[in-house]
Amino acid sequence: MDAFSLGCVLCFCFTRGRHPFGENLERDHNIVCNKMDLSFVDIPEAHDLFSCLLNQDPKLSRPKTSEVLHHPFFWSSKMRLTFLHDINDEVELEARKGNLDLLNALENIVQSVFDGSWDEKIDKDVMDNLHQHRRMPYDGSCVRDLLRVVRNKFNHLRHAPEKVKVIHGSDPTGLDAYFAKRFSRLLIESYKVVSQSCKKEKLLVGVLSK
Repeated sequence: MDAFSLGCVLCFCFTRGRHPFGENLERDHNIVCNKMDLSFVDIPEAHDLFSCLLNQDPKLSRPKTSEVLHHPFFWSSKMRLTFLHDINDEVELEARKGNLDLLNALENIVQSVFDGSWDEKIDKDVMDNLHQHRRMPYDGSCVRDLLRVVRNKFNHLRHAPEKVKVIHGSDPTGLDAYFAKRFSRLLIESYKVVSQSCKKEKLLVGVLSK
């Protein structure tokens, strides 16, 4: 019940007064019938956290307090970028070992993250700058290469040309906003993939140290 109450309070605060189970007169009935509405929560990380906290089956799906505190909903821009950066590094490391489980799991979220080719959503000047740091072309159909783009931009943010910084910002806040606007579900879908594997704690270490 504590997790459920926390979900209601967080949702109420985040949406400035909206309740996931409706108005006062119908609220108790909707809770009993599990008639939850989070359609007005348009931030993927918030929607994911609230829906987990308010899940009808507390034993199976509601997160522990420690998991709530470490949820991407509470992360800064730098932490968000660090996590995506570290996922890409982990994918590349595992691929070199011949282990493709994490890579395959990430590629399964393609349809949730982008339609068509992701490189069509990135400004030409940004892509041109990216090509300067990589000899091989990027594959616009792969989540792996999109994560690589985030990693490379994060690593080389300081050295980007001024005209490129104008487009995606000159600090982590601007860069995170640039990618989040174009691929709003990249972070939460990647987080859910990692949460299903033993890599979660390892990757969170780098994030939480930032």
